[in-house]
Formats: sequence, structure tokens, C-alpha cells
Amino acid sequence: MNALSKAEEKVLHIIWTQEPTYLKDILTAYPDPKPAKTTLATVLKRIKDKGYITYHQEGGSRCYSSSVSKSKYLQQKLSTFISSFFNNSPTQFASFFTEEMDLSEDEIREIKKLVASKKSKK
Repeated sequence: MNALSKAEEKVLHIIWTQEPTYLKDILTAYPDPKPAKTTLATVLKRIKDKGYITYHQEGGSRCYSSSVSKSKYLQQKLSTFISSFFNNSPTQFASFFTEEMDLSEDEIREIKKLVASKKSKK
């Protein structure tokens, strides 16, 4: 799948929060300044053409739903990020993250719990 622009990503986030949904509802949920209805329709078409959403016709309106879950999308984005900036190495990313972020003791404990939980599931 092709990458989404910032505007496309913003619309996809709105769809995830209220799907299935209609153009008018997406426009209502869109933060100010709101795009023109025709602009939003163009963005929806581009997102659909990239395979991230689908729609079905209900009368004269299109009802939009995501075809990619938020989790799957985030996994794809993170994978691309790690590949681009960390030699496709999750270990290098984790090292950078833990060294460069100002993590609190609670956050470090929580991360350790998550790693231990993942380890015990394998």
C-alpha cells in the first residue's frame, strides 16, 4: 500500500473513531479549519484508491469504513520508520528510544512488564 499524506491520515483517524461513517460526519468531526466538501471527497477517493478504506452506497450517500485496522496501520508505519532510520533493526530502535527519551521510572517499569509479558507468551 502507498503511504498516506498528513491530510489523508487525519481523515483515516476520523473514520477509525466513528466507522461506519458518512462524508458529512467526517466533515463535522474534522478540526478547524475544515476543508471544503469537495476537497474532503477528493481525499476520501485517494485513501480508497490506496486501499485503506472502502465504501458502500446508501441512497445518495457513501458509507465509509476502514479496510486496514489502526493497529495494522501503525505496525506498517513503525516498520517503515525502523527500516528507514534504524537499518531495519528493532534493537537499534529500542536502544535509541530508551537512551534518548526522558523516561520516568514508572514508564521504564511498564516497558519491562510489556517485554516480560511478550517473552512469556513465546
